[in-house]
Amino acid sequence: MDKKDMGYTKLERLNKCIDDLREILNEVCLMADDIKKHEEKLFISRCLDELIVEYMKEIQKKEVTRGK
Repeated sequence: MDKKDMGYTKLERLNKCIDDLREILNEVCLMADDIKKHEEKLFISRCLDELIVEYMKEIQKKEVTRGK
């Protein structure tokens, strides 16, 4: 497996994690709106934000690599 394939695999893995967390967040949002659920929503949302940032950095890295 070359370096290009490894980057693609990482993007695919990040994309899957993002989709999975979105689904979990949607399910939690549909549940009763108590304080504990609010804390869970915030935690999941923060995790999702971190994954999206990592995903965007990988895309930028790939674009810079293509430009070389």
